[in-house]
Amino acid sequence: MDRKISLGLSAAYLCIAWTCPLLAATIVPDKAFPTQNEQVRLVVSDSDGNPVGGASVTVTYRPGSSVEKTDALGESDAAGAVMWTPSDAGIATVTATWSGPEQSDLSESTTVSVRFQRAPWNGIIIMIIAGLVLTVGSVVRIFRLLRSPEFH
Repeated sequence: MDRKISLGLSAAYLCIAWTCPLLAATIVPDKAFPTQNEQVRLVVSDSDGNPVGGASVTVTYRPGSSVEKTDALGESDAAGAVMWTPSDAGIATVTATWSGPEQSDLSESTTVSVRFQRAPWNGIIIMIIAGLVLTVGSVVRIFRLLRSPEFH
């Protein structure tokens, strides 16, 4: 009998764990991967899928790092939308906070990857130099191996 109870509790836990993310509030950008300096529309929705107007929206660039920077985007309109022009490329966390039922504060966050507007030249140059160093090192090692007495 104890085994049936534990299986029932396990099944109930899995059902709750799988459906809870479906009941969460959301912040959805209109572009899957926003680009630096290009405007993006974010829509804040509650757990029922209804737009949340008046939500205070902020964005944190490089969250958790020593160079973390937070900008206020303003409040969402009646359609739950707020416009955002990412100033920095990299990882950003968008957070919306609003008053829920019984005056409780509700909050939702989503992490977004912001692409560079164009390829950074210094990164491309470093990759080319690294490729050349690795290639030259491999060629030198192969020539040394071919000239060694053990190979002949």
